[in-house]
Amino acid sequence: MTEMNKKLVCPVLPTPFTDDGEAVDYKQFALIVRWACENGADRLVLFGGASECYKLSREEKIGLVETACREAAGFSIPVMATLCEQGTRIAVEEARDFIRGGATMINIMPPSFANPSSSMIGDHVEGICRELGQVAVMIQYAPDLTGKGLNIAFVASLCRSHNTINMVKVEKQPVGPVVSSLKEILGHDTEIAIGNGGFHCLDAFSRGASSVMPGLACLRSFRAFCDAFNKGRSQDAENIYKLMSAYIFYNFRHIEAFTAIEKHILYKKGLLKNSIMRTPSLPAPDEWSLAYVDRVCKEMGEL
Repeated sequence: MTEMNKKLVCPVLPTPFTDDGEAVDYKQFALIVRWACENGADRLVLFGGASECYKLSREEKIGLVETACREAAGFSIPVMATLCEQGTRIAVEEARDFIRGGATMINIMPPSFANPSSSMIGDHVEGICRELGQVAVMIQYAPDLTGKGLNIAFVASLCRSHNTINMVKVEKQPVGPVVSSLKEILGHDTEIAIGNGGFHCLDAFSRGASSVMPGLACLRSFRAFCDAFNKGRSQDAENIYKLMSAYIFYNFRHIEAFTAIEKHILYKKGLLKNSIMRTPSLPAPDEWSLAYVDRVCKEMGEL
């Protein structure tokens, strides 16, 4: 299997907080990073929704990038940091901070406030890429989250216009036809990554997607899934996916609920000291929900 066809698992790392939620627990985050590197991550992703990126200060994000890069360096595992800022100038400043902190890849989440037009999004992406030079860039295609200014043709045009944009993260359902359309337009030189917690990643991989970006809680299962694909054991990959699907489908919900369940499992694994989320947040999952995901994760071998 060529390097471009190799299936990668790139978990979005959670942000651990102190018991009062007031501070980031950097020491615990360092342990999380090392665990991810030791248990099969091909790339570490910071500041996805599961990182509670929208509740973090610039200083906290820089501290998390520096911690992740320092801990991952001994494993030669790259760190990707996501830009969530709505303003181009602020996003560029944030990207520079992340790169100085050691990140070697940048994911751009397009601005969404006030439903910007395609040309506004294009100007935003152009402004960032111009300042980043040859840093590898991913575009996050999540139109249900970021508004109507994005469509497949427009995303593909951004990739063709900038040689540093060589990755697209797809968070649009149904994901399979989106992957097929992007592969048809962009060919094999662009990495297609699947978000939404790995929702329908079996279909996406079968159509040529290259990576999956789940939460961290079930990393070992996603590692086994990718390994089976990489070794040509398609039936084994399908069987692993079927085992994972109860968790993936149950947790395909509001990002706050997704993160709460991820943190619950990581707490049960001993990787978090608590399952605290910063406010404002949805009410915690009820006991029935937690008992169900506990049972599913035990069947997967994750607990």
